Amino acid sequence: MILKADGWAVTIAATAQTDSSIKALRKTGGFIITHVGHIAREDGACFSSDQLNDILICLHYFLSFALGRWAGVALPVGFDSSGARVFEEWGFRMESDGYWNGSNSWFDEHHSELLSEVFPAFWNFGKVQFGVPR
Repeated sequence: MILKADGWAVTIAATAQTDSSIKALRKTGGFIITHVGHIAREDGACFSSDQLNDILICLHYFLSFALGRWAGVALPVGFDSSGARVFEEWGFRMESDGYWNGSNSWFDEHHSELLSEVFPAFWNFGKVQFGVPR
């Protein structure tokens, strides 16, 4: 899935193990990283770590809103145009405590296109309400 707003493109993709990992989580609970992502400007332009932090904050709240529990981006790493690592965040933003047990929310996992449709409005709401993203 690709989330687009204000010239940003955020790609979120399942891994080869996502389906089997989620099945295992449903049986035993626990924690696991189920998807990977990529954040870029649609025009390919570079951006600052402050701008990256803004989009990470937005994604944290957006994914939490969609899933009905705290969720978000884990262990992000950023690279400059030459491929050198220029940003990394060790740790997790606020996440749900306890074992994973799914959630009930408005988001239908069989219709991920809904996230792409809702994201631009959520992005604009964040700018108006919180001044993030800048």
